[in-house]
Amino acid sequence: MALKLKWLWLLICLLSAAGCNAPLKDERTLELTPGEKKEIVIDGTRYKQKIKVAVDSPGAAVSVHVFLETDKDAAESAIFANKKDSELILASEKKVEQAKLEADVPANQAVVIRIHNDSVKDAKVTVKTTN
Repeated sequence: MALKLKWLWLLICLLSAAGCNAPLKDERTLELTPGEKKEIVIDGTRYKQKIKVAVDSPGAAVSVHVFLETDKDAAESAIFANKKDSELILASEKKVEQAKLEADVPANQAVVIRIHNDSVKDAKVTVKTTN
């Protein structure tokens, strides 16, 4: 009887997790020289999700932009042209040492988090991404 209950419990756990997105919990530390940019790509999921990005860059200002990977070229053009209200940019903060961003990501779409060192000093940037 105890064995049947264990199997039943396992089956319930598996079925309850089958319809949900896996939790996103990504933390990275990036080192950027002045003017350097780096990107983090987060794979898409089967369902629409809201991602949260926390950036910490003590002593060096950075700019952070979040956009869909499919819009990468056009989004980078908008960033370069300093278009503040571009609908391609899901979230952004400019020239900050700390930022907390949220972005709604459509189903099956990878998202890019682009970090640019705006400082004249090297930057050690911690990026935490969750959903």
